[in-house]
Amino acid sequence: MNKLSSFPPLLLTAILLFWGWQSHLLAFAIPMAFILESPRWIKWRWQLSDKEINRVADFTSLLLVFSLFYLFNQQGSQGIFTLLNWLPILFFLLVFIQSYDIQSSFKLSVLFVTLRTNKQGIIENQRVDLRYPYILICLLSASVGHNEWFFLGSYSLIIWGLWLIRPHRYPIYVWLGLIASFGIAAYWGQIGIYRLQIETEQWVISWLEEFLSINRDPYRQHTSLGEIGTLKQSDKIIWRVQAKQPSLLREATYNTYFNETWYAKQSHFTPLAAQSDQTTWLLAADFKLPEHHEQLQVIGYLPQGKGLLSLPMGSYQVKNLAAINVQRNQFGTIKVSEGAEFIDYLIEKNTATPLDTPPTSQDLVVPAQEQAHLQALVTQLQLEKLTPQQTIQRLNQFFNQQFSYSLTLPTPTDHSTPLQYFLQQARYGHCEYFATATALLLRQAHIPSRYTVGYAVDEYSDWEDSYIVRRRHAHAWVLAFIDGRWQEVDNTPIVWKAWEDEQASSWQLLSDIGSWLILRFTQWRWQKSEGTGQWFLVIIPLILILFWRLYLKKRIRLQQNKESNFSDKTLFSGIDSPFYQIVQQLTQVGYERLPSETLTIWLQRIQIAHCLPLNEMKDLLQLHQRYRFDPQGINPEELELLRLLVQKWLSEFKKKVL
Repeated sequence: MNKLSSFPPLLLTAILLFWGWQSHLLAFAIPMAFILESPRWIKWRWQLSDKEINRVADFTSLLLVFSLFYLFNQQGSQGIFTLLNWLPILFFLLVFIQSYDIQSSFKLSVLFVTLRTNKQGIIENQRVDLRYPYILICLLSASVGHNEWFFLGSYSLIIWGLWLIRPHRYPIYVWLGLIASFGIAAYWGQIGIYRLQIETEQWVISWLEEFLSINRDPYRQHTSLGEIGTLKQSDKIIWRVQAKQPSLLREATYNTYFNETWYAKQSHFTPLAAQSDQTTWLLAADFKLPEHHEQLQVIGYLPQGKGLLSLPMGSYQVKNLAAINVQRNQFGTIKVSEGAEFIDYLIEKNTATPLDTPPTSQDLVVPAQEQAHLQALVTQLQLEKLTPQQTIQRLNQFFNQQFSYSLTLPTPTDHSTPLQYFLQQARYGHCEYFATATALLLRQAHIPSRYTVGYAVDEYSDWEDSYIVRRRHAHAWVLAFIDGRWQEVDNTPIVWKAWEDEQASSWQLLSDIGSWLILRFTQWRWQKSEGTGQWFLVIIPLILILFWRLYLKKRIRLQQNKESNFSDKTLFSGIDSPFYQIVQQLTQVGYERLPSETLTIWLQRIQIAHCLPLNEMKDLLQLHQRYRFDPQGINPEELELLRLLVQKWLSEFKKKVL
């Protein structure tokens, strides 16, 4: 039986047109609305089997999953919003099939695969009209654009739909009163939900960064230009820096700006060769080592042993960096893979800039949509009549005198770009606005420039006797090519540091103490201890806490018995492994194992560096690891095999070396 007459006429058409208007997709919405409304006048219908309809539903599901992966890969998190915007198109095929089907409805099993195997048939045979959930999908997609008319439009459409199916046994004023109450509650509710969404998004992003330890992308840096909301940063300590004075530590540099995103166009990473000690890395192969230099020590973590190094301007050499693979690109970005998760490296730098290649034509490119308003500002400031150094000074005065710093992001109220709105109307923003504006203004004034991101080293801790770099100290600035060399240009108002510090959590002190304790414990694990006096600050509280817990539970004697029975079997099993003869032999001939290296990484490093015959050691090392760490151990036959393999390897190694 055809059920079109029970569905409100033209409601779906109005909602599709509303979605097309809000999403700027009217070219799709108009024909879609016409097709879905035509069955009211077209009499012919088709009769599809359940299997054919299930195939259409499965195809729609696959299309949805494919679109999600594709858009997320191409646009990152922004791709999710693009997908939401296009949902009515993705689900259109299903609604189209239903509109021209003879029954004008689908079994519930079309939407849920698990119901297709339901033998009872009670739930499976229930039917559903997809046009109602399709209306909700259209309204959800229309909300993505953040248009100021969305609430009024969606509210009007909902009233229209409810009016056509309102119960007639109640007076009209009762119905209107309920609708008005619903509208008021919905208006204030959507404001609260929106604010909750902002808070939730920030919390989720922060949690994901903490949990997944996401590293900065050396090829692309999405800015917060044009986004709505307030930026919030974490108090987490990223680096500890021992230096003579504050500085900027950069992680990556980009040369192309497009659609509020900076890219490292034509970036090519090339491997660096370690020096003889395997922990010193000369960052520029053709750079002559200077006589005078300055040193900085940086301590921190590389999640999973890979990430980007933070380096000051003029860095030319890194020491004490345990890694197998270190690479750099032509923009001075240093990428580490297969390294230690805890790093404590020494940077040597001077006034030269060996990491950055000379400028190219790409360093002068300004996007077409930004050229007009940038040129007007260049003319207003008379930058084309100034020398490069005078241009830098003029821009610095311009931004510091006429702009202010804010974590609240300006939102364009017209069709101008976020950068244009920042420069011409809002005149407030955070470092990404100032860095992007400076870089493009310099390019418009014919001065090559690049966009740089990293951290500002400014907060000094008397307690730790070093500078502390927190996640909220993330910063963006500019490299300008002036007088034959790259120079750092930072036009963000200096008050940004105090402004960021005001965002500090009330729990920051406790967080800092915990971070320091973890650091000391990690150093104790990864490095050779130079003395035991300082460790009592960590060991004594831990011993007291452990003793207190054991005393309260009256399990001291039981724990001692377990330790006495367990220690001989587990803690010292494998200490007599024959494999340690190989370790001793390699150490004697000069292949020293670093404190931060696992046995596997150490063997890989010396094999790559010195072409040692270690390939055949795979089975031997596997036996050793089982004997040393597997609670089941190895049987006597395998232990004897391990001894024979070790003796054979040592014999062949001595012949090759000697």
